[in-house]
Amino acid sequence: MFSDKSKRFKNIRSTILLKQVVEKIKSRGFFINNIDLNIITQTPKIKNLKNKMIDNIAKLCDVSKTQINIKGKTTEKLGIIGKEKAIACEVICSVIKYD
Repeated sequence: MFSDKSKRFKNIRSTILLKQVVEKIKSRGFFINNIDLNIITQTPKIKNLKNKMIDNIAKLCDVSKTQINIKGKTTEKLGIIGKEKAIACEVICSVIKYD
């Protein structure tokens, strides 16, 4: 949906893209069941920001805060993330079709 080759999406806020994805999910008769995120950094100190992130994601995705789980992970000093030159995020989102 959002090619990294397209200038149209260069520097666009991720919240705008996420809203479009959520609209597409709903328009096709599905709803978000739950969201699981892994934030991967060498120093994953998300404790102070976790509730704010959950609040924002819940609002953007139109789900309850209880349907969102966020964890911090490390790469044990391996690779570019371990050298603290990058971070990564893995997300799994379960969707269910309306009956």
